[in-house]
Amino acid sequence: MGENTGSDILQQALDRLRAYQAPPTVWAEVPLSRRAAVLILLFADRKGDLRALVTIRAATLKSYTGQAALPGGKAEAGETPFETGRREASEEIGLPRRESALPAPFRVEHLCEMPTNLAKTELVVRPCVAFMHSHDPKTGLDADVAKNLLPRLDSREVAAVFSVPFKNLLYSEDSPDELDLPGRPSDWYKGSWSDWHEVQWRMHQFFVPVTNQVVTKPKITEGQKTSADFLAGKKRYRVFGMTARILVDCARYAYDQEPQFEHNSHFGDENMIGRLRKIGRLGPIRRRTDELTKEDLAAAAKL
Repeated sequence: MGENTGSDILQQALDRLRAYQAPPTVWAEVPLSRRAAVLILLFADRKGDLRALVTIRAATLKSYTGQAALPGGKAEAGETPFETGRREASEEIGLPRRESALPAPFRVEHLCEMPTNLAKTELVVRPCVAFMHSHDPKTGLDADVAKNLLPRLDSREVAAVFSVPFKNLLYSEDSPDELDLPGRPSDWYKGSWSDWHEVQWRMHQFFVPVTNQVVTKPKITEGQKTSADFLAGKKRYRVFGMTARILVDCARYAYDQEPQFEHNSHFGDENMIGRLRKIGRLGPIRRRTDELTKEDLAAAAKL
């Protein structure tokens, strides 16, 4: 059984995302060196619930080694956010950019863009939401994304490709519908408050079970052989930081529901990005050492 789109909850979530219109963004106004985008690729599991595709960065990469991330990266000249997200997904996990290159019956539908987020590394990150269809109503061909597509992806730049139960990002424990999960239901979520943007900031951490799902890892070659070794034996993968925040906000849109746990109520960082530009930050020359400080944010907040 493949795409179960008969779920009213699933259809309503997709319809809300299709209808969502993000507020005006500063993304196209910042220098190209500061622009980035990520792809939130949703798909329906065999029960008709949405899941979001997430990667684990390879141990061989120079930054954010071993951390969970959405497919994405820095924009190239002339690209829209969706074009950046799709190109990066192609490079990182082998998801074809052209629909004709996807095996039947798979098809990617672009749903919406979300408000732009600000990374500490002075990148402005635009989340783009898409849905992977796995049923062709014309031919009747049906498939399972997890079983029939994920194993065919080439996770060439990441240590693993897995998925997160999308709606459960609004809950503080594992879904009771999932059986035989490792550990306790309360192992799913941990959160804490920290200072960021001159306000208290909720840092989300999700510990996603992987014993009950398909996890795609790089094809073993001499160069990649050790890139995923650090994941050996892990029964849960941690999703945290900006990736967790973006996913939670997307789930809030999709289900028109607030999380069970404490969180920041606003979406994105458009206002702060504009303020930082006014004090001379987010300039065209980007250095690897760039990182926003509390002093930078305090100065911007005073405008």
